[in-house]
Amino acid sequence: MRRGLRLVVVTALTLAAGAGAVRLQPMLVELELFQVRDVRLEGGHHLAAQEAVAAAAVPADASVWDDAEPWEAALERHPLVKDARVRRRLPSTLVLEVEERVPVALLPTPTLEPVDAEGRLLPIDPALHRLDLPVVRLAGHAGRGGRRPPAGWAPHRIRHLTAELERLSIQDPAFVQELAVLSARADGEVEAMWGEGGVRLVFRAPLTPRRLQEARAALADAGRRFPERTARDVDLRFADQVVVRFDGAGR
Repeated sequence: MRRGLRLVVVTALTLAAGAGAVRLQPMLVELELFQVRDVRLEGGHHLAAQEAVAAAAVPADASVWDDAEPWEAALERHPLVKDARVRRRLPSTLVLEVEERVPVALLPTPTLEPVDAEGRLLPIDPALHRLDLPVVRLAGHAGRGGRRPPAGWAPHRIRHLTAELERLSIQDPAFVQELAVLSARADGEVEAMWGEGGVRLVFRAPLTPRRLQEARAALADAGRRFPERTARDVDLRFADQVVVRFDGAGR
């Protein structure tokens, strides 16, 4: 079809489709002009375009006017995709718009695997993508990687940690960047290795801005009063108290 005529047809059909797409769709699907010739990805960061196209499973003979819901549903079954939408770019292009799941931590399985706030394991290679994230684990499992969880989900207690990490990353992203390891204890409390000196912070989630500020103030005060000693533990489990413990000593 000549370019000028093709432009007229596309414009006319687009306007007509806007006025009555449902009525015209059966006719538009049959036109070779609207056969899918290109599929593009938007919103991908860790998800490669080729992988997204394969996940959507758009048939080779598809039309841009075909029902997009099956392609969107197929995309959302990919473990990296939280939400998906397929847009038409006439005359022959589909645009896959995705919202990716965001990794918030690394889980030993025994190799380190990224995990999102819901506790879903994500197929991202940390070595390739340089993920600077804290490690989450069950307390008492230091130095030992666990088995890979079934169905791509982290253990229930780990999910509490990842949800807390997502909340803290919104509340105080600088604090999250200072965290190296978070451990979930059987009693529901959380242990965190915090800061360059590796201070052990113990708290009950959710950790509020006020309690975190009190922990910082207590550490600074301990450093001023006892410059020759090293604070190792900051305990926030007790209401209205901050307990600082030093190497080989108590409060």
